[in-house]
Amino acid sequence: MMTILVDPFSKQGLARTEQDYLYMEIVLMLLRNLLAIPNEDPRFVTSTTSHFSHLQEDLIVMLHAENVYEMILLFAQDIDSPENREWNLLVMEMLDLTFDCSQPKSVVAYVKKQLTGGNWQSSGKQINAVKTPSHGLASATRSGGGDLLAKLNGERNAAALHQSGSRRHSNFGGVLAMVGPTGRTTVLSDFSKTVYDQVPQAAKKPTSRRRGKKSAAPVTDIHEIFGGKGRVTESDERTMRVLQDICDSVVAKSYFQLTNSLKTEFRRGSTKLIATDRLQYFHLVWFLTKYHRLKIQALKSHYKLQLKKKTTDLQIALDFTTPLPLAVEKPDYNEKAVLSTLDMFSFNFVLQSIENYATTKNYHGMTVSVQLLAEMMAYLAELSASDDSRFQRIANSLQHKIFYERDFLDRLPVLLKTWSPGLFTKTYVIDVVTLTYLVFKVLDSQGTIKVLSRRKAYLDKKRQKKNRDDGESKDNVNSVGSSTDEDETERQTQLLMEMQRKEADFDVRKYFSSMVSADTIRMYCSLLADYRENSAKVNHYIHSFFYRTNYFKIYPQEEWTMQPMLFNIHVLLLFNKMLQDMYIQSLPEYKNFLDFIRGVVRDFFTLADRNNLLFVEALLRQTYPSRSCMLIQRSYDPIGSMSKSKSETVALGRNRRIETINETRRHRIALDHEELEGEAEFQFTLGPLDFESTSLVDKEGQRRRGRG
Repeated sequence: MMTILVDPFSKQGLARTEQDYLYMEIVLMLLRNLLAIPNEDPRFVTSTTSHFSHLQEDLIVMLHAENVYEMILLFAQDIDSPENREWNLLVMEMLDLTFDCSQPKSVVAYVKKQLTGGNWQSSGKQINAVKTPSHGLASATRSGGGDLLAKLNGERNAAALHQSGSRRHSNFGGVLAMVGPTGRTTVLSDFSKTVYDQVPQAAKKPTSRRRGKKSAAPVTDIHEIFGGKGRVTESDERTMRVLQDICDSVVAKSYFQLTNSLKTEFRRGSTKLIATDRLQYFHLVWFLTKYHRLKIQALKSHYKLQLKKKTTDLQIALDFTTPLPLAVEKPDYNEKAVLSTLDMFSFNFVLQSIENYATTKNYHGMTVSVQLLAEMMAYLAELSASDDSRFQRIANSLQHKIFYERDFLDRLPVLLKTWSPGLFTKTYVIDVVTLTYLVFKVLDSQGTIKVLSRRKAYLDKKRQKKNRDDGESKDNVNSVGSSTDEDETERQTQLLMEMQRKEADFDVRKYFSSMVSADTIRMYCSLLADYRENSAKVNHYIHSFFYRTNYFKIYPQEEWTMQPMLFNIHVLLLFNKMLQDMYIQSLPEYKNFLDFIRGVVRDFFTLADRNNLLFVEALLRQTYPSRSCMLIQRSYDPIGSMSKSKSETVALGRNRRIETINETRRHRIALDHEELEGEAEFQFTLGPLDFESTSLVDKEGQRRRGRG
């Protein structure tokens, strides 16, 4: 196959003919179809057919030995050129199908094994050793291939008979795409299914159902996007060596060019896109970003160990007999390699995809999108802790823009509340828990976040549009230049004042209280149920959320907390199981969590002594968390009743002062009212002679007569 591409690759630009493009498309489509074939199901593999269980891995190693992936990287590096621009989606498919056979953690685990085993310097030699010649297989493939043009014409004629089929590219229809009655296009990637079963359930024609008739099981499209392949671990060193080389080459050489080209396709809504392209793009970006982040962490930890070892060796070398240790060279982390997919378009694209998938109830799409979003936030946290101040500024700027938009913060409570145990997998729960932890870690580090209005950009754009529409001449503009500058300065001043008036502080307390609910606690408990299988980080994330909930005050000036949300029967039974598990009692990673659990259980029985109904409340689902927690801790006293707490004592004194003032006012009003009633008898017309009455003589006259 590679010899077929020698002549087309030797030409560039207009020198390539239609026949050259045809040959290139045939080979690339064939490679894509070969990579899409899954391994045999292990349940049906026997001793004589055991090689069927690792056909995919053998194919990847063989393609790497035949320099096929170098050819793909050449395409990706020059993907912006006019002659290679049409292959960006096909290159994305081939790389994604290659990486789908394993996990980033497994590849990085192999990298760590190389670092600890001292094989890091010789990894290049080991990779070259894998490239064994297989000319016999290639020649056999070429000899048995037959006339490709004749087969191509036959396939074109056969494809023309099917009205429901469509072609991904202009020349070759090697990837059959079925169009359902609703207009949704699906690529046939699972060859173990029939043509009808390949189409997702959402794109099928609705069938009429009679009352009392059992409906068939719904058909999911999970395996139609990612084939059912085996997961290769770090024990398979041959495959892991190849995957490591491919990942390093893509990240270092072609990640920026390929992802920018793909983002352009999604931004302008290209007609080449099909329904599964977005998920494949998300999976590819997630795999490479997570691999690069975990590899950076492995290199940093290995570098610290080397520095520590060098310090120890220097102390030993003070006896002037031991030779000095060699200088430790700091590795190149290349932290900027994946920054092309950490821009605002990528964040908004992922957030919009999550919203669309949630609306259409595409739970697999939500899982893949949330997985990528959590990894992007994790990489931002890694950049914030970088040794380079430039990457720290980039990370802080991105975090500010993300929280400035507020779309990101508004989606997180929705992800927590839409969880259901029968719809989402454990992977989705882990990603949501990780995302929640990273968000609050950023909120704690940045303090109060200002959510500013976007009025300034809108007014500037409106003013520029008005200036373009105005048909004033250049002379008139120069004549009133000074007045225009003054008006502009005044406008900017008013705009800044308007922004200051619209500026609002982001309330972290209110944001967290909106996330705490019975469903959220239940989701965390479902993940904590597998505490033995969970990683130490996942258990730490659960501990962090429970700790925040336990000590979160409903009102800052009061003592009532959200701790009763943990006094649920599911939580208490799970805590009891962990306390009775003797295996984890001696493990250091569980020590802090177990101490926290003991404190929660102790507080539960302490509160139950004062409020016996707490045993009943533990069986109920608290619909209104804040109000329910306050009532439980107050032993169901009304919210307006007076308590002995310090804050309410102050409120009581304030109310007493208000009552005293009100009583004084009521007394004064009553006195005034009595005076008005007494004066009612004088409601008549007075004459001049009436003022001579002794009852109406002024006090001075009485005093004079008294003196006389």
